[in-house]
Amino acid sequence: MDYFRFSEAFNRHLSLNYDIRACMYRMVILMPRSRKDRIIPVAPIDRLIRKAGATRVSDKGSERLAQILEEIGEFLAQSAAEITEVAGRKTITERDIDLAYKQWRRRL
Repeated sequence: MDYFRFSEAFNRHLSLNYDIRACMYRMVILMPRSRKDRIIPVAPIDRLIRKAGATRVSDKGSERLAQILEEIGEFLAQSAAEITEVAGRKTITERDIDLAYKQWRRRL
């Protein structure tokens, strides 16, 4: 095998390897997290959905809503941290959370 063919095969291997890594990264991001990695338990989310009027709730539906609420909560916490930093404080207050929530609502 000459050098040119070897380099082509090696580059194809590298690009295939990269594609596999990209797919694995996407799978890890999109896969539901394990129970111990969750911040919000699923049972209260299930009760929340039932309180909203649903008679039956799937486990995956509750898990997905919990994941969405965690993402929103993380976004609000980061926004509140930025607001606190701009104000020259270290403690996030209720007013910072309220302001972050109002800013988030405006984006909708």
